[in-house]
Amino acid sequence: MTGFSEARADDGDLAVRVAIRSVNHRSLDIKLKIPQEAAWLETRVRRAIRQRVRRGSLYVTIELDCRSDSAPRVDGALIRSRVDALRQIARICGVPAKPDPHQLMILPGALLQDEPDFDQKKLAGLAVEGLDRGLMILDSVRAEEGQGLIEDIRGHADAIATDLDRLSESLPAALKASRARLRQRLADLLGTAAVDPQRLAQEMAVLASRSDASEELQRLRSHVAGLRRCMENELEVGKRIDFLAQEMNREANTLLSKAQPLGSSALAITEAGIRIRAAIERIREQAMNLE
Repeated sequence: MTGFSEARADDGDLAVRVAIRSVNHRSLDIKLKIPQEAAWLETRVRRAIRQRVRRGSLYVTIELDCRSDSAPRVDGALIRSRVDALRQIARICGVPAKPDPHQLMILPGALLQDEPDFDQKKLAGLAVEGLDRGLMILDSVRAEEGQGLIEDIRGHADAIATDLDRLSESLPAALKASRARLRQRLADLLGTAAVDPQRLAQEMAVLASRSDASEELQRLRSHVAGLRRCMENELEVGKRIDFLAQEMNREANTLLSKAQPLGSSALAITEAGIRIRAAIERIREQAMNLE
């Protein structure tokens, strides 16, 4: 699931800023950017994230802001060595050397700032506080998006249920029409000869067994009901929906294969089966975005 949050924890002379960006991912993948002086917090931060987030690719940035009273110091040795180098270059080029203090000041390393001495206990507390706030904001953003995805999946489930009702009504008529065509075909082949009732019964039985999709319809209804239940109160709903969608797709494929022996009578059944399979695929796509 996607989302972004930013939070800050401040304690006067030290502040911690936490930014979290989340994108879709099948599992939990944490990419952490943390200052070197706080690198020892990495394990603690990752553990705190795993306790709150189950799915998604998270980009977490932690920044420190230390309000130090110490003034920057000039690196005299470095400045002198650069002025000497400038004068040597001027002599080689035959031009006067005019060092500019403003230019020397902005050169890398000219000004030194003492590294702040962080209170590790304070730093850890602020980092945890900022991370907790950031995750709370992220949860709110992801929950809003997740609700939209759930509504979309619920709509696809309703469409599948409607097609299953239509199939339950149309399958018996399609099977009856196929039996009539089989009887007529046998009569045309045999001409004036009488149709063997036993052979006809055998062919009818074979056709019925190959085209009986009642079990597939029942299992699909059961999966749709399970889908609706898990959207109401299931933890890690994305993985559960993905599993159910895989099972539904298997039943839909079997349903389509059983419609083939019915010939032209199965056109409406085939169309409904294709719609069901397309809806299942959209459900699986959306489930990958859900935690």
